[in-house]
Order: sequence, then structure tokens, then C-alpha cells
Amino acid sequence: METAVIKIGEVDKYTQGEYAHFRDASGKAWNCNKSEYVRNAQSDGKPIFTPGRKLKVAYNTAEPKDGRKYGAKWINEVAPAEDSDQLTWPDREPYVPKGNGGFKNNGEFRTPEQIMRGQALEIAEGDIEKAKEFYAWILGDFKAPEEKVVERAIEVLDATVEDDDIPFDPGSPF
Repeated sequence: METAVIKIGEVDKYTQGEYAHFRDASGKAWNCNKSEYVRNAQSDGKPIFTPGRKLKVAYNTAEPKDGRKYGAKWINEVAPAEDSDQLTWPDREPYVPKGNGGFKNNGEFRTPEQIMRGQALEIAEGDIEKAKEFYAWILGDFKAPEEKVVERAIEVLDATVEDDDIPFDPGSPF
């Protein structure tokens, strides 16, 4: 039996009295089918396996199966960890993409609509009315933009319609 200090992360499955499956803050998966831990709550009234809770655990690791790299970790004993106890595995750092890559500065993913609206605003050089027209045109309203907006799109994207450098033909209804 091995021991570790873990911080509960995402709880995938929790059946009170029967089974708990969760990931710790480092991303490792854990299982527990010991009713004394799955059924009982801590003094705060929350289940023992509650996100953010720091625990000392004694566990066994099963043999890997089905071509998996690691075996399942099964918890045998649980005790509250002290604040001074160091985690056995550090918390996983959140994914931060390099460059913009479709992400906002706060790390949230931008939807395709947000990306298209931003591109329309850039093409219209900040003119919101022209950006609205160009965005409508992107979505299929081919009567919306003025010719100047389409020409600006070609200029900003450094493309020509003849070269098929942009995925649309300003004169085409498709």
C-alpha cells in the first residue's frame, strides 16, 4: 500500500454509499468503494471527496488493463491533511496557448462568431456599421456590404479573388 497527499479536483462520479471516482488537482484519476468514506461526510457536512479538499490517502494501484499506461488507483484509507502537508503531485497548470490562436487574453476560447465579428470589425477599420454589413455578408446576406467593404476585405487579407486566396468570391451568391 502506498500513501499520498492529494487535493480533490473534478468529481466524475459519486454514488453515495457505493462508489466515488474523481481526479485530483494534478489530473490523476482515483477510485474509492469503501462505504465508510463514500457514505460519510466531514464536519462541514460535505462529502469527503469534495473538490478542493486536501486529503492523506492510502491506496493500491491495480495492474493496467485494456492497453492503458497506468493502473487504477483504489483508495483504502482517508484522513484529513494538514495545511502544512505538501501535495505528492503538484497541481496541473492550466493550458495557456502560445500566441492568440483564437483565445482571448483571459484564456477563454473564442467562438467562431466572435472571431468573425472581430475580423469584420478589422476589415471595416473600426466602422461598426460597415462591420455589421460585412458580418451579415459573411453569414450569407450577399446584398449587405457596399463594394468598398469587400475591396477592404481583399486588401486586409492580402488576397485577390482571381487567386482564390480568400474562401469566397465577392461577386458570387455562394
